[in-house]
Amino acid sequence: MGMAFAKLPSGATLENQTLWGSIGWATPAAVGAAVAAQDAQRVILITGEGTTPSTPPSG
Repeated sequence: MGMAFAKLPSGATLENQTLWGSIGWATPAAVGAAVAAQDAQRVILITGEGTTPSTPPSG
């Protein structure tokens, strides 16, 4: 469940992967959200599932 029930400020959104179906999803999803965010928006990545090495390198 993670932060699914966290109280967020008005206008904030939470993106969350579902169980193990999307291992390595968090980091590239946060980068995409940051690129797409408007100037006044901030993207915060909280990760700790240990799958960062599973994220394929770009290049």
